[in-house]
Amino acid sequence: MKPFAYKQGLLPKTWDQMTTIQLEQLAGLVMRYSNRSDILVRAAFAFMGMRVCRPSNGMGKEPKNGYIVGKGFKRFFVTPLLVYFITDALEFIFNDNEVDPRRLANPYPTIRLGLFRKQTLHGPADGLANITLNEWIQVELERSAFNQTEKSKHLYRMAAILWRPSGAKHPEGDERKSNILDELPRRERIMRRYLKPHRLKVITWWYAGCLQYLSYKYDQVFFKADDSSGNTSTFDSFMDMVNTMSQDDPAKIQQVRSLALYDALHNIQKIVIQQNEQKNGRNRV
Repeated sequence: MKPFAYKQGLLPKTWDQMTTIQLEQLAGLVMRYSNRSDILVRAAFAFMGMRVCRPSNGMGKEPKNGYIVGKGFKRFFVTPLLVYFITDALEFIFNDNEVDPRRLANPYPTIRLGLFRKQTLHGPADGLANITLNEWIQVELERSAFNQTEKSKHLYRMAAILWRPSGAKHPEGDERKSNILDELPRRERIMRRYLKPHRLKVITWWYAGCLQYLSYKYDQVFFKADDSSGNTSTFDSFMDMVNTMSQDDPAKIQQVRSLALYDALHNIQKIVIQQNEQKNGRNRV
């Protein structure tokens, strides 16, 4: 049995460098294993087209505390030092013991679902750059419901809101059909039946990465929402800001909700900054 020869450059260095296959491999491992070290070791070799056969037992030429890995019919042993070196390259995947997704590139620009007559669904642009504020509100409602109930139906509904059949092209190249609520239940059923759990996991990771980016880019908006007091939730606080921007006019509220998400957040951030400046001015007086 030969020692494993590692070549640098075989592993991704960031979430956005990971291929869709690698993301799916990682999702499968996270769903199967709970130990961080186990996940990192198996992910590292899976990304290199190999598999972990077993821990080495120190018998014969095998090192203690290492691993036996395989590719096809070939077997190699990996020393503990090399295991540490390889897994250290993937530390960006975790924050403490939690997966910390920071990906903006959409792993599934299109998804084909079905048994015989597959339906092609188009996803949002990288970083959610082409969705509307109203779409995002619908998705956040489902994410909030999942956080409260842990029922996967809410995650499938999130995916069904964002991935839609092709329609007339929108600004910024959006190929998705308009978001018609009456069509959502059918699309959700298709998602629940044909979208594999590890793919749903990848989608939720990607969405979480986009959300982290938005909270960094529009930090005043998210800080203001998180700074809500009393029994008001973060989301309710955000919707209060939307209503303020619309001057509590129902017609204007609909206009604001139809804005592109980035445009709406930019406008709301300007309002928050102005409010803070006015508040600070009064405090100085």
